[in-house]
Order: sequence, then structure tokens, then C-alpha cells
Amino acid sequence: MEIINLNLIPTGTRPVVHASQYDNGRQFRANLFEGASVYTLTGAETLTFSVRKPDGHIVTEAVTNTSDNYVVIETTTQMCACAGDSFAELKIEEGDDLIGTLNLILAVEQSPEEGGDPSDSFIHNLEQQIADAVADQYDSNNVIFDAAPTPGHGIPYAVTSEGIDAAIPKDLDDLSDVTTTTPSSGEALVWDGTKWTNGTVSTVGSIDDLNDVDTTGKADGDSLRYDANASEWVAKPVTVALTQAEYDALQLSGDLAPNTHYVITDAPNLNATASNIEYSSGVTVKQAIDTKATIESGSNTNGYYVKYSDGTMICTKQVSRGFQVGDWNAWGSCYESSVADLGTWATTFYATPITSVKTGGAGGWLENVYDTSTTDCGKLRMVRPSMPGGGITYTIDIIGIGRWKA
Repeated sequence: MEIINLNLIPTGTRPVVHASQYDNGRQFRANLFEGASVYTLTGAETLTFSVRKPDGHIVTEAVTNTSDNYVVIETTTQMCACAGDSFAELKIEEGDDLIGTLNLILAVEQSPEEGGDPSDSFIHNLEQQIADAVADQYDSNNVIFDAAPTPGHGIPYAVTSEGIDAAIPKDLDDLSDVTTTTPSSGEALVWDGTKWTNGTVSTVGSIDDLNDVDTTGKADGDSLRYDANASEWVAKPVTVALTQAEYDALQLSGDLAPNTHYVITDAPNLNATASNIEYSSGVTVKQAIDTKATIESGSNTNGYYVKYSDGTMICTKQVSRGFQVGDWNAWGSCYESSVADLGTWATTFYATPITSVKTGGAGGWLENVYDTSTTDCGKLRMVRPSMPGGGITYTIDIIGIGRWKA
């Protein structure tokens, strides 16, 4: 079976497949590509193969023998009725959409009955070359290969579109990139930068002989762990990664004192690097940590935040907001300020938190906060019983209580 490559993106060269005049049932395989990538059929496409014969007539047949990325096309007597080169195309459609057409040449060789010379036939010549190659393998006793056949043992020749090619290499030295000179027992092929040559292979007597390994101070049960700072593998105690279920059930035991704080390090299930817990008999590590642990805390220009292992988060901040005389408007018997924006939280909440605000001094009080979100502290207005005589500044304390995780 001939094998060709067909590309949805034209390359300027049409592949050629060969057949004899009136061939019926000759198959060839077409591998499908889109540019440099393999084109994969989804199974929803409709494929047809059309041939415009030298006499101008067009023959179209459905293609049903398909795989993920290739099709097998079978010739019919009508396709091969006229000798000569026929323009052919494989059309791929999906519903009413044309995916693409892939072009090739069907080279039909004239049959002897139509005046053709069988000695000029590609198929005839290929069959003759195969027969000659097989004949060359028989010895004087008419035994092929001088030995019993073994799995994979076949005719050592390559068949191309031009016919029988050079003999397939049977020994290492037959390969163009291999050179062996008086090989000795135990040697191996070693790449020297341009070719493979026979030579000795370096061996390591001990793991300590490796340049990037340091086992100083090793003890029973240690393992090699990579130290990025030292760029080497070092001997370290083994750490065990627990499943979530194992971790949840883990209890402290041994020489531990009740109501005493301990530190657990490397706790990935808590998204923390260290957790302070208090030990009580019969309480799991997770229960203790969920009750007591502070997972993370920090501060920035937007205030302070504290995250707890149960998902609770508290953010606090203090802001100063100033108002001029023109910022106040009469509101019943009182005066109401313009809107004060309280800014953003020190870190983002999982959901909108509960917000509390307070202020002291300067003779006024706060209205309710509004427009609070996971990122914004919200907005509010100040209220006074009288119009201030000049500019006035209020210090506002803000607390947000919510969650940092679901």
C-alpha cells in the first residue's frame, strides 16, 4: 500500500499515487496534516474522493475507511479507465461547512491491452525489483538468509516511490553516524559530538563520588533532598505527606504536656508555615489548630489584617477625613457632611464582611456605612448638631469581620 501525506495548507507540490489502467480495489493511505501539525478527524466529517480523468469525466466516491489522522482510499475501475495523470482531490466537509480540499495526482499507467508496454509500468518494475531482491537472498542450496527466519527478519531493502532503494543497514558500522574501532568487551557507544564511537563508560563507586551530592552527617532513615541554595542534594530526615483524612485524624501523643503550646511546621493543608496549638488529650491536631491557630497576619498602607485557620479574617484601619464649611448641608435640625470614602481593606475578603465604624471628639457622629464590598471599606457621611465655624477633621476607626476562605 502506497502512503502519501496530504496537507490542508497547500505546499505547491501535489503528491502522486500510482495505479494501473482499470485497477479496481487498489488502496493507498493518505496521512492528514494542517501545516506542520497532524490533522485529527472528529468523526463528524463527510469525506469524498473525486478524480478528473484525462478525458474530462469526473468520478466521485465516498471515503469511509478512516482513522483519527489518516484515510484509506480505494480506486475503482472508472477512476482508472483512462491512462495518464488524473487530477484528484479529497474533500472534507462537516454538515454544510467545507473544512478543506487536499489535492493529489493519480498516475494511471496504460495496460498492455490498450497498447502499453508492461516493462514501463511502475507496478511491474516494482514487483520485478522485489522478486530480484528476494532471489539475491537465496544461497546455492536455495535456502533464504542461510538460517531459519527470526521475528522481524525480512528482505533488507527499502521500497520507495522510485522502487527498491539501497539495502537496509544490518550492522552498527553500516550506520552513517556510527564508527567502531576494535571494540572490547564491556564497551558502549559514546557520543563524541559528531558520531557514536565505542569506548568505556565512566562508573561511580559511591553516591558520595557525585559532585552535586553531600551526605555529611547522614543518619538512619535520611533521604536525599535538593538544596536550591547550595545547588546540591543533601541528606535530610524524611518528611511524610499526609492525606487530608490522615491529617484530620492526627493526634499529638508521646511526652507532651496538656495545656502546653507546641509549634507545627510545614502545614500545607492550612496554607501556613507554622501554627501554634494547645495540646489536650484526645484532641486532634486539626481540632486544636482550627480552634487556636493564627494562619497569617500582616499590614500595609490600607491597614492591618489577621487570618484564622477556621476561615475567619479581621481587618482594621484608621483614616482621617477633613471637611470644610462648604461641605455641610442642613438636614432637619442638624447638618450633614458630604460623602467620605473610607478606602480599601488591607487584603481581600472571600465575601462582603460585616463592617463597624466609630469616631471620637470634634462634636459629631457617623451615619451608617454603605457600598461595602470584599475590597472596599465603603462610604459614609458625618452628622453634627451645628454648622462648624471652619474646617474640621475626624479620625474614623474601621473594623471588618468576615472570611478569607469559603
